[in-house]
Amino acid sequence: MNVTGTLYHVDFRNDKDGWVVGERGTLLRTTDGGETWTAIPTNTNVTLLSIQFSNDEQGWAIGRSGTILRSSDEGKTWVHQESTTKQNLYSLIFNKKIGWVVGGAGVVLRYERD
Repeated sequence: MNVTGTLYHVDFRNDKDGWVVGERGTLLRTTDGGETWTAIPTNTNVTLLSIQFSNDEQGWAIGRSGTILRSSDEGKTWVHQESTTKQNLYSLIFNKKIGWVVGGAGVVLRYERD
């Protein structure tokens, strides 16, 4: 696979399953510990800056201009989520139930699962 843009963040769920995000909506997945990578469509051209899975099925990717993507099917498909900001979103972290996102101009977003 030939990636021409900058990659910004990697997240591995275990020894084999990992994700990378980057410029122009790039999202790559590996299931063999990074030996091979597959491009996953995101339907966005916005740069993605961070990705994390809160469990094996639920994943989140964030990026510039307040972009938030969510997957509930192990990262096979990604859906845009409503954002309350147009600031760049730089980092996210999830525990079992609560997620936090930080971004430009002091933006802090909180998400709580049912």
